[in-house]
Amino acid sequence: MDHNEIKIEDYTINSNITLKKRIDKKISVVNQDGVREVLDIGASYLLDLFNARKFDIITQLNKGSHTEIKRLIDKGILVTDKSNKIFDLTPRWTLEEVFFELSKRCNLNCKHCYIPEDINKLELTFDDWIKLTDICATLGVYMIKLTGGEPMINSYFFDLVEYIKSKNIKIRLYTNGSYLNHENINKLKLLGLDEIQISMDGACEKTHDNFRNTKGNFSRILTALPLLESNGFAVTLSFTVSSFNVKELDNFIQLVRNYKNIKVVVSPYINYHQTYQNKNDFLDIKDEDIIKIKNCFNENKDIWSDKTRYYLSYSNKYIGFCGMGVYSLYIDSNGKVMLCPLLNQEENLVGDIHEESLNNLWEHSPLLVEYRSKTIADISDCNTCSNSYTCRGGCRARAFFKHKNLLTKDPISCKMYI
Repeated sequence: MDHNEIKIEDYTINSNITLKKRIDKKISVVNQDGVREVLDIGASYLLDLFNARKFDIITQLNKGSHTEIKRLIDKGILVTDKSNKIFDLTPRWTLEEVFFELSKRCNLNCKHCYIPEDINKLELTFDDWIKLTDICATLGVYMIKLTGGEPMINSYFFDLVEYIKSKNIKIRLYTNGSYLNHENINKLKLLGLDEIQISMDGACEKTHDNFRNTKGNFSRILTALPLLESNGFAVTLSFTVSSFNVKELDNFIQLVRNYKNIKVVVSPYINYHQTYQNKNDFLDIKDEDIIKIKNCFNENKDIWSDKTRYYLSYSNKYIGFCGMGVYSLYIDSNGKVMLCPLLNQEENLVGDIHEESLNNLWEHSPLLVEYRSKTIADISDCNTCSNSYTCRGGCRARAFFKHKNLLTKDPISCKMYI
């Protein structure tokens, strides 16, 4: 179709898609197949005009704009099916992804775990998570991430997965892999679970099981991987690099390459300063380990996880690379709302769902209001760094544990991006 052949007034926005205008004025589109795309400012402006039926302005736009209109038509965002639906395109802080920490309980005893053994066992109930799912659906949350502890340890786990999927919300499961047997994998397939991330912290049984303080976990994961792959799951293996296992990073990558559709995420160990019973006094991350991770990324981009890609669609003025507080939140098993599970100190809490609704906390939490008022320019050294558009100052938790301040640079990230 030539742009001159397009009769602008014949087109309207597809009423079957979901549109949200973010605070950066870019429009997030989720199509009928659940695929999310972020339009650039130009395309977002065009949808604004179509939404307002300002055809006179559209017809006066340049040839490039008409080419963009054709792209929107080809993608099924603009259609000739008249619906007269008007979308609310007010720019907002859009909550896109929410972590549900179903439990702090776990069947493993990992050396780097930050959860104390005497943690309060009072957990949110199944009904609590159902109510939170309903709120997430109202807020247009794109993905709920089920985590723990070990989320599959809960008796209601599969029922919750089924309910979340009934609300057309995508699910990513974070698991240690111990419950991924043939029966459970088939259940997850039938329920439509979308993504699975499995922690694997060694390339051999001895290293991984020692790190996890549990015999047999490594072999259970290896048994599950071909089943997950044959069932079409999007699988990511997560490797936390420390002095304990850095020597196995290359072998870990080779192990992953035995599978066609499995990706990796490799992260440097974070010294939480809140570990218990001296479990991890020997763990560390050295400069040479960071260089190894950086080289690993450069050499293995084809299998590297793209789970943070959505955040890269934002302007580089926003701080942190994980999206916390910008489009993501973490709800722990006791109802505390956090930026991330490591930032669970009183001064870093967003709120508590027992005291205030998730809606209000997302819009009005004093911590979020203050955090969002800052930009990368408020972090010393980052404001003059040419890599800040990618790094975003790095990990906020690591920066906090290093400097006791959220608005400081993450030194590990600096070394990763030089």
